[in-house]
Amino acid sequence: MIIKKLAIVSSYGESCGNAAFTKVIIDSINTTQANVVAEPIKLELPLMQSTNSQIRKKADEAIAKMAQQLCEYDAVNLQIEAGLYGTYPRDIYRRIKKLISANKNISLTLHSPRILGQDTPRSRRLIKLVLGFRMKSVMRELSSAITNALNSRLNRKIIKFACRNNASLTVHTQRSKNNINWLFGYDDIAVHPLKFIDSYKPKGNQLDVIRGQLGLDPQDILIGIFGYISNYKGHLTALQAMLDLPAHYKLLILGRQHPQTIRSGEELFPYLEDLIEFIDEHPSLKDRVFFLNELDEDSFYNVAAHVDMTWLPYVENGQDGSGICSICMDLSARVVCSSSFAFDELFKLLPYQHTARFDIGNYKELATKTDMLMQQPISTRIENSDYSVSTQAQLYLKSVKLNK
Repeated sequence: MIIKKLAIVSSYGESCGNAAFTKVIIDSINTTQANVVAEPIKLELPLMQSTNSQIRKKADEAIAKMAQQLCEYDAVNLQIEAGLYGTYPRDIYRRIKKLISANKNISLTLHSPRILGQDTPRSRRLIKLVLGFRMKSVMRELSSAITNALNSRLNRKIIKFACRNNASLTVHTQRSKNNINWLFGYDDIAVHPLKFIDSYKPKGNQLDVIRGQLGLDPQDILIGIFGYISNYKGHLTALQAMLDLPAHYKLLILGRQHPQTIRSGEELFPYLEDLIEFIDEHPSLKDRVFFLNELDEDSFYNVAAHVDMTWLPYVENGQDGSGICSICMDLSARVVCSSSFAFDELFKLLPYQHTARFDIGNYKELATKTDMLMQQPISTRIENSDYSVSTQAQLYLKSVKLNK
């Protein structure tokens, strides 16, 4: 039997969603395919993301060596999240071009393929922030708008080059596939939602341990927010909603500051500071909101399967999919999520029955939908065989013609 080798370039081994997703892909291929071996090719994030001129040159050299290595594989998949390949757009584009050109049998998984439109700051919100002398928030709003515009431009360049090189593309929503097709006239695009897990049988109940350690009552309703503490996750909306819910509703924030936002000499991450200040300003939240930092994979799955509800109050940020969302949708008894485009598109592919939606930032509606959902019996899961960990693995092999 001829064994074929598939290289997957990602942040494998790092503490991030892309690394975890790559592990799922590699494990699912290697445990089900006798004639294909999937291997991770790791991007060293501290090296890739450095802004020091000398280290940037070292990163370019590392990419050149990686490109030589990729020539030896029967096929290559690049996990595309721009920030994995650098900090400056010109570095990111140059490095990804080098890797795309390294192997003719190439595929790209585009996790955030925003290519149309440019976000502009909301004038009403900016005026409100200026009048409130919240200049840090003003600067963050302006910076976010500039970053989104640059990301859209960079994504267009990357995708255009990939199309020229006949790369197979995988996206997570039909919307992204249509946008790429409309803009570039390209058809070799597959759609598959992120899948991390198909079935899960928890060993014990780690939430009961947490409940005991926090001294919470058995009748308390426990809501979980999982993943990195970043401003697009909507934690402030969650805190505002807690004020409108009865006292026996408790919020567990199970995540940490993203490593890429840690700055030398910065005592407290500004977004985290905003959350803490809000809690301090509302004493009724003191014994109802708990920061518990990140969980390892097994603990995350266990707690997500046992909380009474998961909240996903994301703001729109151009992402196509969320690993946290995928896992919680498949494990949690109830999920309330915002009306972001990514969730809109996900529900078109996977019609989950145990969820409720609310408009982005509308904490009043979040509280209402939470109370309503808790009054409903837990619905029976409807299995969808069209999208699973297995179909995801098959798609990766098909995209680079290794499924024969």
